[in-house]
Amino acid sequence: MCRFCAFFLSFFLVTWNVTPVLAQVSVHSLNGDPVIESNDFLKIDRFLPFRQLARVNQLYDDVFHQFSNADSIHYTYMSSGSPDIDLNYSWNGASWDLTYRTLHTYTPGSQPWIAIGQNFLGQWENAKKDSFGYGSNLLTSDKTSFYFHPGFQEWISSKRSLYTYSAFDQLTQQTDQNYIQSVWVNQMRYLSSYAPDSTLLSYFTERWDSTLVNWKAERRTDYFYDSSKNLINAMLYRWNPNDSSWYHLQKWTVSYDSLSRPLTYLFENFDTLSSSYYNGSLLNYTYDADGNLIYSLFQNWIVQELEWENENQFFYYYEPITGIKELADKNVLRVYPNPAITKIQLSFSEDQNMFCDLWICNSIGQFLISQSSIRIPTQVDVSSFPKGNYTVLLRTEEGTRWRARFLIE
Repeated sequence: MCRFCAFFLSFFLVTWNVTPVLAQVSVHSLNGDPVIESNDFLKIDRFLPFRQLARVNQLYDDVFHQFSNADSIHYTYMSSGSPDIDLNYSWNGASWDLTYRTLHTYTPGSQPWIAIGQNFLGQWENAKKDSFGYGSNLLTSDKTSFYFHPGFQEWISSKRSLYTYSAFDQLTQQTDQNYIQSVWVNQMRYLSSYAPDSTLLSYFTERWDSTLVNWKAERRTDYFYDSSKNLINAMLYRWNPNDSSWYHLQKWTVSYDSLSRPLTYLFENFDTLSSSYYNGSLLNYTYDADGNLIYSLFQNWIVQELEWENENQFFYYYEPITGIKELADKNVLRVYPNPAITKIQLSFSEDQNMFCDLWICNSIGQFLISQSSIRIPTQVDVSSFPKGNYTVLLRTEEGTRWRARFLIE
């Protein structure tokens, strides 16, 4: 069980490039934890100017005190730069066996539309499918999951998530439902509240009580930031209906390097007897010279021995990408001066006077600027940004996208 938790947590933290405790703006919630969702194309290849090709997971054997291969994922991309096929492998002790793949398709606006998962059992067999819907704000309105019934040879509805947003496109509510006897039945609800600067303040989990026909509180997470809006702590509480109060459950603490890149995540559990926190798990990140995450190590605290024990480690492999999205016309987004101090100028190498939606985010995925229908070229004030790496994202109404990274010294 411990290894499963370690694998799930590490997979979740690094596969989506945003951790649960780092959810900031335009976050969605999947499996109870807030993450950047499919409509935010930021998650596709946030670590620029390289694109992730593979991730290899190794589990630690505490008897032989060594890591051994467990599973891996290999990523391929379309010419637009969007994910195409994800291939999953498992290690049989001597070689890699193909086990699963995910096929991605997109709307005409380049947003994720359908993702089909297939198991490899000598041949590819359908297993699950996720279908996305979008509202007028182009944000995800719903996500419906299906499983494939081999006897009927058709997709069967399984569960769905419905999303609600604020006037500032912040996710305020997600409702999860299961499909039971041809009816959608409420299961879980997730509520988010934000500060005026758009940072996430609190995140509530509620479960549907079919007997009382109402929502019952379960958990709450409060988030705390430093002066640069980097998340430094998240406090997790559970609701006790007996005395109608919140009880401490867990604390997450994040440390950063000089470029505001996450270095460690410390997960501490609360001891009700001593009314204090004690070590639970630790996640460490290592980056290369280009700022790509190349290695993460997950460890559990052994109380009896008062030391950290390895659980699993991930290795990440990248390829350089030419241009921002390898566009056919090679129209490149230019950002200058770079490094910047107070302002940056955005322009294209060819077309000018183009209207685009604009986002600027920091190295951990926080959206610091979000503007619609900006005429390019334009000038952007970044005087309030702390030193570090930033990413500019532009998208036209037709869905064409550009990215560029700049540094503030």
